Amino acid sequence: TSVTVVDFESEAAALAILAKTGLDIWPEEAGVPSAFTTEEVIFIDPIDGTRPFIIGAPTSVVIAATYHWQEKRMTRCVIGVPANGKVWVAVAGEGCWVFVRTLEPIEEDVSRLRRCNVWQGELNQRSTVLLGLYPGFKKSGYPVIEDRVWGEFFASLYGNTAISNLGASGIDLALVANGGEGVAGSVASGFSGPWDIAGVLMVLEAGGYARA
Repeated sequence: TSVTVVDFESEAAALAILAKTGLDIWPEEAGVPSAFTTEEVIFIDPIDGTRPFIIGAPTSVVIAATYHWQEKRMTRCVIGVPANGKVWVAVAGEGCWVFVRTLEPIEEDVSRLRRCNVWQGELNQRSTVLLGLYPGFKKSGYPVIEDRVWGEFFASLYGNTAISNLGASGIDLALVANGGEGVAGSVASGFSGPWDIAGVLMVLEAGGYARA
């Protein structure tokens, strides 16, 4: 996959801040630690959607999440969009929230938190399913989706909904949780690690449903 100097510099900046938590950190570019010493570990993906970033699309996001590795559950997740300052926050059992980061003190931005609830309408021709397509995506131990299966998938949706590919699973999951009119869900055809599916916590905390 594509990795740019911005991925590494953004990760270094994030690690300098997250180190203050005292929790073990699993950054995407640096690789998995040899062992975890804290009950919770922080996942950090400095740019989810490097390919969109390279071409100048504004859909790349930063993902950070905490995971309780003994209980095997995500406990918190933050997804931020550098292009527009929108930040989603989810805490297990406490809901999902969104605010816009401005040049004001962060306390003032957080004071404008809005609760997120997934869209509850019926599928129709104005509904949207966000789709993460990974042409040629291969990962050891995971099946590659066949062209025939893709054909059946598109045929089942065609005429019932619009399909949009924004290029990063993080933004897709955040937008489903956001509850915009007609946003019915998202489908990911592949993932590179836990960062990519951390946003599922947002969908669940916004009253949605997820399935592997």
